[in-house]
Amino acid sequence: MCLLCLEAEEIHSHVLHCSIKRARKHHTNDLNTLDQGLININTHTDLITLMHLSLWLGLLALDLSGYPEKNVFETQLQQQKEIGWGFFVLGFWSTGWR
Repeated sequence: MCLLCLEAEEIHSHVLHCSIKRARKHHTNDLNTLDQGLININTHTDLITLMHLSLWLGLLALDLSGYPEKNVFETQLQQQKEIGWGFFVLGFWSTGWR
């Protein structure tokens, strides 16, 4: 059982998407920490935005047509999709993120 909402089974996907206010605060803090780490390693800001969308939306149809590095981003997002976005938050990242 989720210790925050006390309603759902505390599986990985629920932990990422629990809508209780305290859980969302943790998500925001974790995302800020992730963002800072990505900025520190000079990750392109558009790529950080795409990772947010992919991570939280599960790689639903993203329109990359406005991104100048569309082909690179598509490759990186596809590689991570194959590994699994759930594994992304556990530190199993595609080598394409470098």
